[in-house]
Amino acid sequence: MIRAFGYITVVLLLSSCGVTTNESHISWTSDKKDEIRDFGDRLVRSFQTSNFELFDSLWDNDAFLKRVNKTSNKTISSYYMSMQPNQGRYKSTDQFPLIQEDTASVQVVHYALNTNSAEITLVIDYKYSMKPIKYLVEVKDGKFAITDIYNLYDDEWHAQELYDRFVMLSSIKRNDRILRDAEQAYKRAVDAQNIGDNQLALEALYQIPKEFSGKGDYTLWKLELAQEIDNLTWSSVIRNEYNMYQSPYTTYLHNWYNEKPLWNTIRYLENHGLDQEHLSILKDGEIIWY
Repeated sequence: MIRAFGYITVVLLLSSCGVTTNESHISWTSDKKDEIRDFGDRLVRSFQTSNFELFDSLWDNDAFLKRVNKTSNKTISSYYMSMQPNQGRYKSTDQFPLIQEDTASVQVVHYALNTNSAEITLVIDYKYSMKPIKYLVEVKDGKFAITDIYNLYDDEWHAQELYDRFVMLSSIKRNDRILRDAEQAYKRAVDAQNIGDNQLALEALYQIPKEFSGKGDYTLWKLELAQEIDNLTWSSVIRNEYNMYQSPYTTYLHNWYNEKPLWNTIRYLENHGLDQEHLSILKDGEIIWY
């Protein structure tokens, strides 16, 4: 499962930043369509073989940073390069070991060809669950490159997530109690999980103020811990996350667990490129989005 990132370990003082897009027009000729399909095949192969070097050849970290910080703010650039230089790449590749461990499979299910970019939707299939992933692909230095990853759990691009996080942190001073509480609770959660105390780790995560933990990565982390405790705790986390954070994923979990219709989830995932086969088995309850 995904681990939450250490967003809460620093404070930023910045003026402005934001997400930018590539303005290069792409002419989707037959040859270009073949190229993007070949790119998708290489992306799948990198997952299937846990080939980080292959994935790194497809990922453009500089382009990702520019999407986070289009105004080239020195403070945000310095922080990003010192603290999170490979976060976008890490968020993309943290499933590699699980694919081999769980003998999961991965496939491209959709290509969306836009004026300035392409979006590639993958699905990782496990035995009883699936994980959809969507990448932004742009032309950089004359070749296709991944420049962002869409967080389907929270319904936004990862670069935008970082921008929002930086803006929130910019209003907090280093000695503010809310930041200290968040840092201490995060550390307690990590330390407790490292010694196998999942109950204590879960309790620590719920002590992190909402401003710092209202993202899908934290929801998945809590669910992972709860699963290791018991079914009652797991169902409680599903209910708590739904009540605390209204997101596409917490809504899905709540409706799935309570056997309510999943039409909103089906339409949402369909709009982001999920294929009809996966949508059908998701709706029928044969697999879970996890």
